[in-house]
Amino acid sequence: MKPFTRCFAMALTLGSASIDSRAQAQSPAIQGPAMQSAEELAEAEAFALGYQAYITGAVYARSQILMEYDINPNAPLVQTQMDNPSWQNLDFYPLLNRAWTFGGVREQDREVAGLASALGIGPGLTFDPSKLSVAQQRGLERAEKTGFERTWQYALSYGERKNGWRVSTSLGYYGNDRLLASTIGMRGYGANKAVEAVYFPAYVDGSGQVFNGEHSYRIKFPAGQMPPANAFWSVTMYSLPKNRLIANPINRYAISDRTPGVKRERDGSLTLYIQHERPKGAAAKNWLPSPKGRFWVNLRMYGPKPEVLNGVYTPPPIERVAQGLKE
Repeated sequence: MKPFTRCFAMALTLGSASIDSRAQAQSPAIQGPAMQSAEELAEAEAFALGYQAYITGAVYARSQILMEYDINPNAPLVQTQMDNPSWQNLDFYPLLNRAWTFGGVREQDREVAGLASALGIGPGLTFDPSKLSVAQQRGLERAEKTGFERTWQYALSYGERKNGWRVSTSLGYYGNDRLLASTIGMRGYGANKAVEAVYFPAYVDGSGQVFNGEHSYRIKFPAGQMPPANAFWSVTMYSLPKNRLIANPINRYAISDRTPGVKRERDGSLTLYIQHERPKGAAAKNWLPSPKGRFWVNLRMYGPKPEVLNGVYTPPPIERVAQGLKE
């Protein structure tokens, strides 16, 4: 079986890690029995191998780039933000090679790495695009863009949506689910097992509208209904498309049950204010600053209580308010 045929056959058995309709639409070689030119076949083969290497290897590459950033934060190709062009151009594959060489390849991923070696992708190899044809380079470039977009779309759809939050307690257990592992590595900075921590990301408000710093939002936890955590809980803000913490005038990047000065209402409820400008009055104590543009938030519960683990607990929605509380 040819490498790209074998790679597609593998992918179709990998459950949620399979080459899905988005990837299939990118590859002319799997659209039907029509004869393809040699150039089209070369591009399709490179796409198949490159896409599977990306979905399998992005979690390795993400760990590698974080390590290299710690060593030399000024290196241009190891910037950690998600709008780093290296995630979507041919710079990705040398990074993946370094990751596989340094950290090794899991047993279940070795076949993918072996198939990709035909293109110079794998542990101990040097990726040199000049040794590839234009068609092969084109296939790899499309594979990276498709893989990158696939991890983002999977992040947006994984788990069940409740009140705008993506609710799941299955993170930290990946097995052969390469797509989930790479999605969490790329988009979520890793994850513990649910018994240790549960993560509820929100990319939209309670009405399903994407977050934007042009608007103001609030989330109200009723009295006696704080996020159920034996250790602590927090709500953290991330910018898009960089997926980074956001500089702000009060140096607050998250707000939690341990944040000094947070003020509850007389009835014991807690309202958090998510907006770009500082709220007026006492609301400023409960302010989580947002950027001017797009963002997402993540509710983390460390030491989650049984009602979280068994799916009973759902956080209240983040509501967009017509006019924020501004100074």
